[in-house]
Amino acid sequence: MHHKNTKAPSHKKETDYYLNWLGSLEIEGKSKERISQCLYWYLEKARYNKLGFYCTAVLSMVLSSSIPVINGLTNNGTPTLAKVLVSVFAALSAFAVGLNSLFSYREKWNRNRISAEKLKREIALFQAKAGKYSPEETKEPQKILTIETEKLFTDEASDWLQGQEKKPGVNYPGKAP
Repeated sequence: MHHKNTKAPSHKKETDYYLNWLGSLEIEGKSKERISQCLYWYLEKARYNKLGFYCTAVLSMVLSSSIPVINGLTNNGTPTLAKVLVSVFAALSAFAVGLNSLFSYREKWNRNRISAEKLKREIALFQAKAGKYSPEETKEPQKILTIETEKLFTDEASDWLQGQEKKPGVNYPGKAP
């Protein structure tokens, strides 16, 4: 079997592809607009958080792995410049790890990507007139699509809020002090 060596499309191409695909479907104006905006948001936020995760993780790895190298290059004790570099690199590495922890890049990236994939699944089922969108199941597939996508948006927002409520020092209405 011959496999063509393909690489994943760039983020912009992926976003454009799905927004064009969505634009080609027969979905009423406001619903299509809302779904398009949400899909774009999920894809953009996933890209941003992926980038944040990779940048902070790579920065931390490079800085922390440089410390033993600096220490190993010094003879008979550590010269002042090497001590300064070790201290600066250690501080910057800890800062990068702290940013990653504070902003939860990986968790947000995963959550946004999962939401985008769920939304793409609903759109694909709608387009194929499959499952709950089949003519045997409903005479109003547009209505079902709106209900399902709004449920997805509500569930995602609820999951996000629950995550916020678990953060120490953050007070939301209904959260015990």
